[in-house]
Amino acid sequence: MKVPTAIKSLSDGLLDGGAEVFTNFPGFMSQVLFKELCGEVTSCNEKVAYETAWGASFGGKRSVVMFKNVGLNVAADPFLNSYLSGVNAGLVLVIFDDVYVQGSQSRQDSRHYFDFFGGLWLEPFDLQSAYDLSRESFELSEKIHLPVVI
Repeated sequence: MKVPTAIKSLSDGLLDGGAEVFTNFPGFMSQVLFKELCGEVTSCNEKVAYETAWGASFGGKRSVVMFKNVGLNVAADPFLNSYLSGVNAGLVLVIFDDVYVQGSQSRQDSRHYFDFFGGLWLEPFDLQSAYDLSRESFELSEKIHLPVVI
């Protein structure tokens, strides 16, 4: 399977940014990035995937969690708690929303969580910005002590 160039840009940026722990719950495009990163922890659901990455962040490991389009709905509780408790090492969420219903059964746009939680949400606009934002996301997360969402 040929990896889409946007996924490759995200992957390269996360690796160059120092990502050490990768968690995932398979779904629309998230498993493609997970495989590209050679991830090893496929979780039983999104909540467990988030909690594993958040725990690794507390332990000093730069962590990435990848979700399909409805994944943040399942992980909303630990996501909110991470905003209240903070993070140690960088924690990055990569959410593959399917706003045009191209690869899933429902339309989802997780950006409404920004209105409720705030934080730092990054939206790449081309391949270079996908690389740059994903590479810098760990430093940003560590600077503000919050997870960063791409």
